[in-house]
Amino acid sequence: MLREGEKGVSELVQELEVPQSTVSRHLRTMRAKGVVRARRDGGFTYYQLTSNKALTAYDAMHDFAAEIFAYRSELVGGDK
Repeated sequence: MLREGEKGVSELVQELEVPQSTVSRHLRTMRAKGVVRARRDGGFTYYQLTSNKALTAYDAMHDFAAEIFAYRSELVGGDK
């Protein structure tokens, strides 16, 4: 979702349909690793990616996982 730009925590919670504690925990980890940066505005916190290279890495891992899943599905289907 951060691919689209800066998002507030409440917006992420609503769109992801997961508890705020879960979103906050993931964002805290991503911030600690330098993947996202936070901006405070009053009582609200907004997050954005620190670099679009994070998207490249995510897309590569997503594609890799999809290939592995497809390969394993072929193996299971091939036994029938």
